[in-house]
Amino acid sequence: MDKETLLELVWEEVLVVMPELASLEPAAEHRLDDMGFDSLQRVQLVSRLEDRLEIELPDHAPGSLVTISDVRNDVLSILNTQKDSAKPNH
Repeated sequence: MDKETLLELVWEEVLVVMPELASLEPAAEHRLDDMGFDSLQRVQLVSRLEDRLEIELPDHAPGSLVTISDVRNDVLSILNTQKDSAKPNH
């Protein structure tokens, strides 16, 4: 999955958790704090992404996420790790 597609997917989940942000343009540099995310909403966002993508982010993930880019990059890292581990060994 490319970064732009993943950004769109993350943004969809942001809007499910905080629909009042619908007037914002999706952007990787948006800070979760500036957008009004509290700790529970961060956990909800991570949980929704884990369920949707069938991945598991590290337990520290909700607290370490500062920007939308951080969310996207953590998810991308997990997806790439899963992709690499699924390759057959030669």
